[in-house]
Parts: sequence; C-alpha cells; structure tokens
Amino acid sequence: MKKIILSVIFFSLAFTVAYPQQKNILEYVTKEGSRIWIEGTSTLNNFRCQARLVKGVAYLHSTINLEQKLKQNSNSNNNQDEVILTILSRNLDCGMDAMNQDLYRAMKTTEFPIIKYSLINANIAENIDSSGWSVLATLGNLTIAGITKKVNISVKVMRLKNGDFRLVGEKLLKMSDFDIDPPSHFWGLIKAHNNFSVLFDLIVGLTAKSN
Repeated sequence: MKKIILSVIFFSLAFTVAYPQQKNILEYVTKEGSRIWIEGTSTLNNFRCQARLVKGVAYLHSTINLEQKLKQNSNSNNNQDEVILTILSRNLDCGMDAMNQDLYRAMKTTEFPIIKYSLINANIAENIDSSGWSVLATLGNLTIAGITKKVNISVKVMRLKNGDFRLVGEKLLKMSDFDIDPPSHFWGLIKAHNNFSVLFDLIVGLTAKSN
C-alpha cells in the first residue's frame, strides 16, 4: 500500500521528473481544483501563501488501481514505485509582492530554487469509514532551502463519484528546522513566527492511457 497511495499526494507541488515508459504502470495526475498552500502568523497578522500552479504526476508499477488498494487494506511494498516531487519556491504567492520577496529571500531561493519531497512509505491508519474516507500514515523526505528532514503526515483519502480521488492533509513545521530565518518586513517591525503549516486539498485521477 505504501508508496502507491501517497504518490498522489505531494506531486501537486509540481514538476515531477518524467518516468520511462514501461508496462503495467498506472499514471495519476492532479486535476483542476487542486490546491496547496502554507499558513502562518506574524507579529502583526496571519498570512497565507498559495502555490500558483498545482500540477503533478505519479507512476505506479501495478495493475491494481488506488481504489482497489484502499479496499484491500494492503500495506505491502512495491520497491519499483518511486515518487519524487519538486516545486519552484518562487511559485508561492502570498498576495503581496513585498511579502513574496521577503519569503523568497528567507528561503534562499537563489541558492536553493527547488523544494523537493520523496516518499519513503505509506500505510493505512484507518480503513474506509461510513463517510467514505480512509486515513493514511505517511513518511517522506522533505527538502527546503537545501535542508532535508523526514516528515510524518496523516492524509485523508476519498474516492469521488466520477472515479477521481480527493486527498486532504496538513503538516505543522518549523522554519528553523530548515535553517530558515523567519522573514521580516519594515526593518524587522513585522516578523513571521517560526511555526508554519503546509496544507493541501487535491483532486487526482488516472490519465486516459491508464484507464
């Protein structure tokens, strides 16, 4: 079950590397309506920075689709599955150009322009309930500003009526864990706090060639 389900989660951050064409590969992509953003607080107010582009793809070495995996309650590995997700740091938009520039500077985007996520494993924490949601316990490597940390994320997954899937989750992080000095504005009079959250609400589905 492992890498198969979370492969659909973070690639919404975008720009995954292409995978060679092989047999028995299912391809999932993000669809319209997918969102990912960060939230935090500062000495003055709250802030939200949303990715301008939500796009991605996951390649699964399996003939069993995501819905069947959820129903099987299987946590088996498929060592051929590999999910590597990357986004450009400057794809984040906080709604104000000055705030964007403060964030980009704090995240050292000139030196480290890419945010990268690599899945390690994912297991079913809770089976499909009466409302249609399953919960996955996931572990992956997240690299921001050149620093890599292992992160655990609880992800809710639901199959939609049209066959697509909705994935929802949130992870609280610390800027200091990635050697980021919380961005400030107006000569330090307004300063972001150390804690921030990454949130996502994604719609994903099989490509036409995988159906």
